[in-house]
Amino acid sequence: SMSFAWLKIIKFLSELALNVSIGKMDENSDSNIVISDVMGSMTRHYPINQSNSIEIDLGNFNKGIYIVTLCVDGSTTDCRRIIKR
Repeated sequence: SMSFAWLKIIKFLSELALNVSIGKMDENSDSNIVISDVMGSMTRHYPINQSNSIEIDLGNFNKGIYIVTLCVDGSTTDCRRIIKR
């Protein structure tokens, strides 16, 4: 059964931490949050666990615009833009 997952909540907990929650996830799917800068020069992958949310440390990210992408089983299902100030 294919379920469509999406980025439900993306919120800054502080200047250095980002919380990402996703909706409607199949437990057996291989899901990752991918954060990349708009130039595509920096990409980081974060596996999503069964809790459907993840906290991401932004301490070593430069200020700027980033794309947060949800990949499920290798396919992009949602993406949003964030700005680290």
